[in-house]
Amino acid sequence: MQKFLGLTVCLSAVISFVPTVAFSLPLSGNQTLNNLAEKAKLEVSKTTGISADRLSVANKATLANTEITRFKLIDTQGNIYGISLDAAGNQISQEVLDQAVQAINNKGFVGKLEAELANRIGQGSNSPIRVVFYLKGKTVKPYRGSNRTEYQNYFSTLKSHYEAIQQPLVKQLKESNQRVIYQSLYTPMVVAEVTPLLIQTIAARSDVERIYLERRRIPRQNVSRVVVQANTVNTRGLTGVAETVAVVETGRIGTHPNLPALQRTLCRPTASTFNDAHKTQVAGVIQSTAASVRGIAPDITIVDGIMANDSDAESMAAIECVINSASATNISYGFETNGSFDSLSRYMDEIIYNTGATIVIAATNVCANKMGSPEIAFNVIAVGSFGDNNTTTFADDIAACTGVVTASSYLNPDSPNGDREEPDVVAPGHQITMPTNGGGFVTTNGNSYAAPHVTAGAGLLRARKTELFNRPAEVRAIMMASARHNIEGDSRLSDRDGDLEASC
Repeated sequence: MQKFLGLTVCLSAVISFVPTVAFSLPLSGNQTLNNLAEKAKLEVSKTTGISADRLSVANKATLANTEITRFKLIDTQGNIYGISLDAAGNQISQEVLDQAVQAINNKGFVGKLEAELANRIGQGSNSPIRVVFYLKGKTVKPYRGSNRTEYQNYFSTLKSHYEAIQQPLVKQLKESNQRVIYQSLYTPMVVAEVTPLLIQTIAARSDVERIYLERRRIPRQNVSRVVVQANTVNTRGLTGVAETVAVVETGRIGTHPNLPALQRTLCRPTASTFNDAHKTQVAGVIQSTAASVRGIAPDITIVDGIMANDSDAESMAAIECVINSASATNISYGFETNGSFDSLSRYMDEIIYNTGATIVIAATNVCANKMGSPEIAFNVIAVGSFGDNNTTTFADDIAACTGVVTASSYLNPDSPNGDREEPDVVAPGHQITMPTNGGGFVTTNGNSYAAPHVTAGAGLLRARKTELFNRPAEVRAIMMASARHNIEGDSRLSDRDGDLEASC
């Protein structure tokens, strides 16, 4: 569920409910679905002998892009029964259901090849193509303990494990004189430049699950401090001292008198010496020390994750450089996939699960599109934006894609159970004033600048409860449950902003 970010409540306590993905709520007001629900009760009644009036619908969801509706029924004793019906009310067998789910999972692929990659190969050229291989192999049980020494040792185990999985493929690539661009340290992924003929040969390998086309990403473009209650949190002594967050993007964070150089460390300094304005502005939302344009966590340290370019390989390398030293990592760039997973979104789920990192990602600005990549990933915190109208009151707030706020997608990605509500949270992203390269300030719009509000908030949350350093699901749950304002109006489930405040 997407919610408006509020920091005061979420920094004062921790809740026990930790969801991985928002679960769909029962639908209502649709006569067709109500009729199907009655048929579902009758079918379960026939099978179990339980009277239909003793059954109630706990959950129902339409399988994406099909006419199949899945029901979860519960009897008066608390027993749960699952059943799937087509549009006419006929029961769907598990075999047909599995086939439908598999078809959804295979959407956008031709065999193991991403459809766009398959099309490139089909054009007949034998020029090398940059691709991302996702390999099969056993996973390592993620470390979620609280001992930092054990956590650092776990990274070495993780690295050795995935290096062994990658080794056979890498050996074949090198023996075939193909260029290996990057081997992920903590996921089973390899980026390489490979000829189309060899790509097809490698697709037949039993240890290869998917082959993606490597993509290039683009950026997603001081009253907000009060709106998200950062001023209140800061007065309680939580300003980011001794905490670290990361900003991963092309180039470096630029110089500015209100972005203290002593509160910055560089990761991959040889990748680029170019000072990027967009990255500097994102850092400014987090860290600005200016009295009138103050960041959310002015005393926090920023790890500058430097990318040489906007490729997937550089994203992986920069993320893996910062991942075990930052409380949260900000990513304000992406690619328009309109609701489909690609290599970087798949990578995000793997890296977060394996390392326990918290990664905050700006959602697409395109109102007409569903979530893109990498914000579509299940385990990230996907951030949309709204307009606070440069006031601290709620009455004049402007929801995404309405009025003057013409950016910030709120359209949900497809999912087999219809159980994804995105983005996860929203924060101010309209007419945000930030430091820019070399001094001075700039005022502009975009989800790029909403995301760092949340990243800084995650850093402050970690300062409040230090054991959250490797518990991303818990961080996300606290952020979502601490939402304190409903802009759109639906107190149960709003598409553009989410629920009312939930006390934690």
